[in-house]
Amino acid sequence: MTINILLLTHVLPYPLDAGPKVRAYYMLRHLAQRHQVTLVSFVRADDRPEHVPQHDKRRVN
Repeated sequence: MTINILLLTHVLPYPLDAGPKVRAYYMLRHLAQRHQVTLVSFVRADDRPEHVPQHDKRRVN
């Protein structure tokens, strides 16, 4: 059974350079294996543009 999940994080989970990012990334990755997950996250001023998703990603590797 697939469910829709809304995952809210206070940090963008990439790059994996801090504990909260690592935790959010692996939680997202685990949930996305069996469910449809929508990620909503704050973007900080120091987040690089290439780390901010610009489109809908259906898979997390």
